[in-house]
Amino acid sequence: MFADRIEISWTPAAKNFDGSAPAAAPGTTVYRAEEGGPLVRLTPLPVSGAAYLDKEFVFGKAYRYILRSATALTAGFLESDDSSAVEVKPADTFPPAAPAGISIAAGPDFLTIVWDANAEKDLAGYHVWRREGESGDFVRVTKDALLETTFTDRTVEKNKIYSYSVTAVDAAGNASPRSAAVSETIKGMPL
Repeated sequence: MFADRIEISWTPAAKNFDGSAPAAAPGTTVYRAEEGGPLVRLTPLPVSGAAYLDKEFVFGKAYRYILRSATALTAGFLESDDSSAVEVKPADTFPPAAPAGISIAAGPDFLTIVWDANAEKDLAGYHVWRREGESGDFVRVTKDALLETTFTDRTVEKNKIYSYSVTAVDAAGNASPRSAAVSETIKGMPL
């Protein structure tokens, strides 16, 4: 399974069901049915080789694929009977990329973090992580995913170093690795 395609591959038949040699078949046609629907040919003309990439699919939807051998690679070809069906229900297990371009700016009593927007089509938002100092564990400070690419933290104290990182989350709940960390301190008046 891939993030952008379902790859269908096959091995040409070595013999017919009765043990005889199969007829020469220079091509293959690929058919697909969506969740109990009718078979639809995906290949206008037969394909040579032993693989087909289906890039028109939706995660979570069930598909059934069958193949037919074809007598030619051009129009007017004849097809064999159906192969055995293969059923696929692709699941989105692919996390978004880590947010990039993270920067931080200090105000009089707050820190603002800004980052570049991710390009994934199924992006659900971002989470901001914080730690005091420049080492130790990060703790998530956003309860819900943010839709914007900025976060202002008003729960900071002066003269303390805070480090921040951002993760992206997609509609399936996959989370990216954390972004690079940025650190800043709100300078207070010296005692």
